[in-house]
Amino acid sequence: MAVVFAPGIAASIAGFGLHWEQVAFASPFVLMLVRASTMGVFVGPEEIWIRSWWWNKRIRLERVRCLEIDGYSGSLNRGSQSPLDPLYRYCRMLVLTIGDGEREYPETICSRKVARRIQDAVLAAQPEITLLSGEHGSPPGKRRRH
Repeated sequence: MAVVFAPGIAASIAGFGLHWEQVAFASPFVLMLVRASTMGVFVGPEEIWIRSWWWNKRIRLERVRCLEIDGYSGSLNRGSQSPLDPLYRYCRMLVLTIGDGEREYPETICSRKVARRIQDAVLAAQPEITLLSGEHGSPPGKRRRH
């Protein structure tokens, strides 16, 4: 959204000067760009950091028993787990078994290539973690969403 409105805001500032209305209109878009630039999944030697729009989560790798890279099933596709859904079919998300339960992290949506890099980084940091196939999907309600 910020990229769509940026040229119009820049043209209006160039043509009419900077006014408080322009600042008020542009501020949310600037904040979105700043937050988007810090989002993602970061794997350290002892933790996985998940940074989404609304929250940050640190998960100790020693607590993770299993890692699964599964098809995306979240708010963008209303939890669909249909092979006909392009988001479920082509996008991936992390599913971690922590303690006694699986937890989906749909905010970790990524491509298969990026998912493979995350998987490799997690397994390099903690080789004891079991890797699940991630190609089967799960029945709705089986897992907890974070």
